[in-house]
Amino acid sequence: MKGQHVVDIADLGSDRVNLSGVFPPGSLDVGQDGVGQVEDLEWSGYLERQNARVRFAGSLKGRLELACDRCLEPARVDVVRDFDLFFEQRDSLEYEENAEIELEEPDTRTSFMAGSELGLRDVITEQVLLALPMKPLCREDCRGLCAECGQNLNIASCDCTVPAVNPAFATLQALKKRLEGRDSLER
Repeated sequence: MKGQHVVDIADLGSDRVNLSGVFPPGSLDVGQDGVGQVEDLEWSGYLERQNARVRFAGSLKGRLELACDRCLEPARVDVVRDFDLFFEQRDSLEYEENAEIELEEPDTRTSFMAGSELGLRDVITEQVLLALPMKPLCREDCRGLCAECGQNLNIASCDCTVPAVNPAFATLQALKKRLEGRDSLER
């Protein structure tokens, strides 16, 4: 073991090694604007050698703050994720850097690494990104922003007149009325 967040897998024997850690708020950069830690991110897991591969399995939990997808206000999101990953040292002579390679199904669960050092911080960061919701909401019943004036409808209503039909569907609405009119004349 090298450091708290880097493991040299060359030093890994045949025994399972249990690991755990905490990233305090602000210490884990997920590389996305508007995403920040608001609580400790706790993780635990184990490393074990399985022939040429190394297995890193465990779980993580914490709380992040993102912009609400509807109103853009801060939304606090609980991040909880289990992971089961495999790493294998890549033989640089095995294939060329830009060569196309056909992967078998077991290969899709394996990450290849150059050298023998496994950066746990990078692995945990990737798992946090995978755990983020596609559409974070500040609350389930978030009303969002007015499409006309931009008013946050969770705070106050506005006096904008909302068209009954989305303009993109106005042509379909007219066609429907015309068809309905034709149908009533035939009766």
